[in-house]
Amino acid sequence: MNLNTRAIVRAALTAGTLLSAVLLPVTTRAAASANSSTTWTPTTIVNHVFARSFELDNGALTISPFHGVAPVLSPALEANMWATYPFGGRVVGIGVGVVTVNALRTSNTQRPRVTSLVNVPAFVGLTDEADLGYMCAAMRVPGSRVVPVSHGWEAVIFPLNPTKSDAVFAASSNICGRVRPNTIDAAYLVLSVRWHLSPSGTDIVVSVPACATMDSWGGGGGGYVNPEPFSFAATVHVLDRPLGQSCSPATNFDAGTSYASPSTVHGSTGPVRQVSSAPIPVSRST
Repeated sequence: MNLNTRAIVRAALTAGTLLSAVLLPVTTRAAASANSSTTWTPTTIVNHVFARSFELDNGALTISPFHGVAPVLSPALEANMWATYPFGGRVVGIGVGVVTVNALRTSNTQRPRVTSLVNVPAFVGLTDEADLGYMCAAMRVPGSRVVPVSHGWEAVIFPLNPTKSDAVFAASSNICGRVRPNTIDAAYLVLSVRWHLSPSGTDIVVSVPACATMDSWGGGGGGYVNPEPFSFAATVHVLDRPLGQSCSPATNFDAGTSYASPSTVHGSTGPVRQVSSAPIPVSRST
């Protein structure tokens, strides 16, 4: 699923859009082999450190145990990891491990390209969205029922080495009857940012940080029953690590006159969570 399709799917799911959907049954989640590293258990991550090896797509992504003194997972770092784009699904676990991505078996075509990740210590967050529904444009068209190993799993990777890309690995999946290959993409932070009124007071002007592009903006409030002040919020996508990239400068974005008023209040600012919480399962095969 490409980035735009992922965004549309998740936005529609969040909004509760009534479209045809396919639910891939839990029974298809069995691993393709008896390899124990394809099964998630409560001992895979202990105290935010990978204690067992874990892999996706039969080794396209491998996370090995981390040995030594592990850095502390701060609340701010965890918030940023779960606010990463393109990323989603239900939280499975998060911790420090040693990451290797098999470049010959992984699509790395988006710009900016992700740096080589071989035996790289990193914070890794894992999610699984295999049991979520996917909207399909034409459900009547017959398609493949093949469910790839690691279907629905994703990993957000924040290397400890600042010269390595922050990245998102998405395992190959069956999306609406079509098998999509795995991908690795540069990670972006979804950030709700500050705004201000124009000097004339007629427009809302959004502050866009460096290395960022506008994602969405809008507001609400001012109803007839128990009216409340208008609230306005704007989000941007900020490239986590612009390695070797020509970064766009910080700028302002004119969001127009809607909701512009001295009484308009700010929506919340900061990282915008992209994943949902769920209890870590006792045992789960990828």
